Amino acid sequence: MSILVTYYNDSVKGLLKILSMQTDFLIHSDEVCAALTPPLDQNCLLPLDREYTATFNTKRPAVYDLTGDQFTGGRGIALYTDNDARKTYAYVTAGSEGWYVIDVTDPTKPTVVKTYKMSNAAVYWEDRGVAVDDQTATLAITENIQYNDGNQYGYVRFYDLTASPADPKLIGREKLAEAFSGIPGRLALQKDFAYIATVGGASRGRCV
Repeated sequence: MSILVTYYNDSVKGLLKILSMQTDFLIHSDEVCAALTPPLDQNCLLPLDREYTATFNTKRPAVYDLTGDQFTGGRGIALYTDNDARKTYAYVTAGSEGWYVIDVTDPTKPTVVKTYKMSNAAVYWEDRGVAVDDQTATLAITENIQYNDGNQYGYVRFYDLTASPADPKLIGREKLAEAFSGIPGRLALQKDFAYIATVGGASRGRCV
């Protein structure tokens, strides 16, 4: 697949508000610089009083169906990049099928590296919402746990991603509900707080 990229300046419409652009963003930038009047050196800054075009190719990634056989009951996804190892991971919650850690460093070849599934004959364990805070390297997942004796609980669990993003370490959990009302769902993390939506319309803030 080819994509055409156009760079132009239009101060009236406010379409471009930067002062200059490195030509490394353009294919064959040396040729672009040399073709200017007057010709400019390699890696020149392009004047923005004219139009430039460039094309580049993208790869077609493998497809993962969050509602099909691969991730039955798929609910949410969050991404985290380990800058030291130069790897990117996706954390996918899939209801009673548990949750997955997927290496998506090469998005054309996603690889499941870890699977967590807690449901069994005695308990229905549903992983629901998922969120990552890049600044603190914290992963959070909400859960709905139903035992055969009728007891039901809602939890949020927190994991540390600093040591091993491919195998997150559990660092804490908190019980949010003891019945269906209040079971946690979607959530967001921001520094020291988790913001959690729950069944029944309530929302809660929790200190991480």
